Amino acid sequence: MPRIRRALTVGACLAGVLAAQEAEVRDLAQVRTALHKLAKAHGKARFLAAEYRQERTSALLRKPLVSTGTLVLRLDPPCLVFTASGANGTKIRLTRDTYEVYRPSRARLERTVLPDPTQAAALFGAFRPVPEVLEARFRITRAVRRTRRVARAEQRLLEVTLVPKDAAEAKLIRQLSITLDETGNRLHAIAYRDPQGDAVRLFLDKLQVRDKVDAAAFDWTVPKGTEVLVHRPPKPQVPKSGASPPKRSASGATGAARKG
Repeated sequence: MPRIRRALTVGACLAGVLAAQEAEVRDLAQVRTALHKLAKAHGKARFLAAEYRQERTSALLRKPLVSTGTLVLRLDPPCLVFTASGANGTKIRLTRDTYEVYRPSRARLERTVLPDPTQAAALFGAFRPVPEVLEARFRITRAVRRTRRVARAEQRLLEVTLVPKDAAEAKLIRQLSITLDETGNRLHAIAYRDPQGDAVRLFLDKLQVRDKVDAAAFDWTVPKGTEVLVHRPPKPQVPKSGASPPKRSASGATGAARKG
């Protein structure tokens, strides 16, 4: 009996610690102040660089897909480049209009022309989270502050969850989440959920604000002989009078391959 009582006491204490570590922030003024503070820190920046860890979860996956590497972001005009760690050195480049994946080990570049800039704009906006800009398109639904100890120091994280106001945009991005490290006024993580329900979380480490970055980081020149495959969204077609509507492919996309 004493052992059971002791176990219950320890469990209650642990529950108290967990409750103290996480608390919902209902005052949106506090949330906006924290976002403003981070946006101001990034306000005059031209470039951001960091190490990243990305986790993608899906109902079709038994466990998350994890990738790590480095990223560099040009804020204007926006361009985000990921370089994965490992021997294959895969690179990803995102702009307002295109999403590109370059695999040097396969000598192949795939370029997808984005049919809508909503997802890209949301991701770019999360790196400089000006509340007025965010809330013009998104509604803050929840904010949670978590306190934890890292290397004997206390770290306060504020996770802000937003959903699109426009129903059409909600079909492209269901939810956006921005996590701030309030202890050092840094961006800690960005997450979003796509229309299929897949969740992507991007954790950042060693984030740096830079004035200069080698232009070659954004303007790729792939080696001669690289296969370039382009995916374009289907163009809307108006059937002629008396004619049957054109049949669409199962993928709904067109592709054109060429050698670079």
